[in-house]
Amino acid sequence: MLQNCEGVTQYEGSPNIDSVIEYRTGDILISNIRPYLQKIWIADRNGGCNPDVLVVRVDEPSNYNPRFVYYALRRKAFFDHMMTDKSGVKMPRGNKVNNLKFSIPNISIQEQEEILSCIKIMEHEIETAKEIMASAKSKKIELFHRYVLNQE
Repeated sequence: MLQNCEGVTQYEGSPNIDSVIEYRTGDILISNIRPYLQKIWIADRNGGCNPDVLVVRVDEPSNYNPRFVYYALRRKAFFDHMMTDKSGVKMPRGNKVNNLKFSIPNISIQEQEEILSCIKIMEHEIETAKEIMASAKSKKIELFHRYVLNQE
């Protein structure tokens, strides 16, 4: 899992755990180790994860949209909540029981959908901006190489 709510990457190593926790599409995965790194992802596929990853599944999708719960949990307030009852110093772990006490706003499914619709638009704008920034970065390097390094 990537820090700062950036999702996941393909694991390249060999498994080093004895048990795997199942997750399904739509489940929310939260790293319970070093909560300050803010590792969270909403699954876009079925799979398995390390037992140090919390798997949150919405039992009542008619009352709570899983994406709404995901956005409610990916806020700094949730990760601060995890840090209030952590154990360990070098590799702190959140308290699973305490984590479940975090409050999710109780609003109608229609309001959740409206909020998610706005978030979808903003997420698209963010992705577009990231692409522009990545392109500008490579163009900047190319420009530098063309005009400065060719002078030597």
